[in-house]
Amino acid sequence: MKKHLLSLALLSAMGLSTAHAAQGASGTINFSGSVVADTCVVSGGGAAGSGTGTINVDMGSTAIGQIGKGSSPKEAAHPGSTLAPEGKDFELLVNCADAAGVDNYTLKISPAIASGKHIGTATGQVAIALFDTFLDNTGVALDFTTGSVSGTTAISAGPTPATGPLQPQLSGDKKSATYHLRAYVVTANGDSTASISGHSYTAAAYYTLSYN
Repeated sequence: MKKHLLSLALLSAMGLSTAHAAQGASGTINFSGSVVADTCVVSGGGAAGSGTGTINVDMGSTAIGQIGKGSSPKEAAHPGSTLAPEGKDFELLVNCADAAGVDNYTLKISPAIASGKHIGTATGQVAIALFDTFLDNTGVALDFTTGSVSGTTAISAGPTPATGPLQPQLSGDKKSATYHLRAYVVTANGDSTASISGHSYTAAAYYTLSYN
């Protein structure tokens, strides 16, 4: 009997709740997107931060005495200077969701503005020299004279690429790769630094990662 009365009370409460419900606003929720074949993404590490797509490298302030020449951009700080050498280390990080179908990585870097062997700036007074530092800490200079630099690394072959100067460090499971790079400010107009004091600059390069 008590169970029967409890059921009736519950049904009565539900009926009252339904009777007092008011009709509110109605509408449509739209969803859109796309599915792409990419299984690998690129992000920035070190000085480049963690953003994807657009990767920012803050070069900071560079003393005039630390700006290298186009022919020798790795000029260290002068004796007694409290400033660090001008080179800025950063990384391009590659992460693949499924490395089973990836046999190799190819990274291609192209300057938005070319400046001989280097990446040009919008004003053209200075340029950015880029080095690969993975296998050689002093850095292997990247030469953009032909318009771009690329390197292909076969996953099964270890850290040495089949072609090109860009050489990534592969993770143990081969699902990710790290490109270790270093950027230097160098003179763009000959070897003179007389006209670049107090000069601000911006430079850009495009990267493309392909794999198969």
